[in-house]
Amino acid sequence: MEKRVLIAIVLSFLILILYQAFFIKKQPEPAIPPESITGIERKPEQKSAEKELLSPLATPEERVGAEEERDLQPISAQAEEEIRIETSLYQAVWSNRGGVLKSWRLREHTDENKEDLDLVSGRSSELDMYPFSLRTDDSSFDSTINSALFEFSSLKLDLGGGRSGELRFQYADDKGTRVEKILTFQDGKYDFDVIINVWKHGQKIDFHAIWGPGIGNPTEAELKSRFGGARGVAVFPPPARPKKDRLEERKFMPIKQWQNLIAKKQNDFYFVQWAAYEDNYFTALFLTSPEKASASFHREGPEENPYFFLSMSSPHKVYIGPKDFDTLSEFGYGAKKLIRFGFFGVISEILLRAGKSIHKLIPNRGIGIIILTFLIKIVFFPLTYSGMRSMSKMQELQPKIKALKAKYKKAKQDIGQRRKMNEETMKLLSLIHI
Repeated sequence: MEKRVLIAIVLSFLILILYQAFFIKKQPEPAIPPESITGIERKPEQKSAEKELLSPLATPEERVGAEEERDLQPISAQAEEEIRIETSLYQAVWSNRGGVLKSWRLREHTDENKEDLDLVSGRSSELDMYPFSLRTDDSSFDSTINSALFEFSSLKLDLGGGRSGELRFQYADDKGTRVEKILTFQDGKYDFDVIINVWKHGQKIDFHAIWGPGIGNPTEAELKSRFGGARGVAVFPPPARPKKDRLEERKFMPIKQWQNLIAKKQNDFYFVQWAAYEDNYFTALFLTSPEKASASFHREGPEENPYFFLSMSSPHKVYIGPKDFDTLSEFGYGAKKLIRFGFFGVISEILLRAGKSIHKLIPNRGIGIIILTFLIKIVFFPLTYSGMRSMSKMQELQPKIKALKAKYKKAKQDIGQRRKMNEETMKLLSLIHI
């Protein structure tokens, strides 16, 4: 390849890099006013339990550490209640029975009925197993804590205007069982902080938080389609570990081979930074500390209509929302790798960023594509022009090349003559620097 072509390619990438550096400015995050979150009227038993909590000025970690020193006392609610979280991006419904998530509706995305899209599967009620149920090595203990009535701190959090708020679940009995879940939400973000602690017989134990079954409520047509059926688990390791893994629902082993799959531990992943349940457009991502982290992709129920679950050990941050490139990039931790760009990922990412920047200036996708195409033509014009000049010169040489072929037409079997023809052809090409 001639030097001018290499220079053109280098200049093209320099133009793209300089464009990103000088013309695309990051939008500043909106200031969060120091307003307090007000809930609705609390029940008397909830108020009395809330008085025992530490000062709201203490961090969640400080409160957890201080409360470990207190004598365990039975803590529970009298009846099942639904707690609502309202933000500008989603509406969430939590239940104090098990401290689980029953609904997570995205305000900016709709389903086939033009209603806010719910990422919690409707099949959760069939098994009575909702996201954020807990799993340990004792199924009887799991049943107890996942069906217990938790005391809770607020019945509703309205977090509009960039505010943040905390939802706290607590349960304890007189046998040394204790569970607490502390969830901190921020308006304008799909992710939230999570602190979960579990005690059994007074001893702190390991656990897994569950997401499932599946994600969202796809129609039968979506499940059968090539693009709508790509649902499953993505696992991302820390930088020192091998590349990420993916396991899709429809590529999962059938029940007859399931025992072999469990024996080979192919559905378990260790030392992971995060694990996510995903489809083509949305995800529920659980972030944890990779030193002791593990994730599992498992199935329940009959072979013809199974339930798929992701379980993740000790998550401390969770993202539930769209697989939007900018949002996942801001979230960090390599979460943008959930978006599958394919083999030419670097080029695709550059073009996506450029397209988004143009769309901010001109909110018309059709015109934006035309402008992006025009800019690509400009960037690659030196390379295109060089190629066109070479083609033009080749056309000028065609009569001379044909004359050479005619001259040596009868010397097809003569190696010496063929060599001379090639040498003369190369001399002609060297005249135009090809």
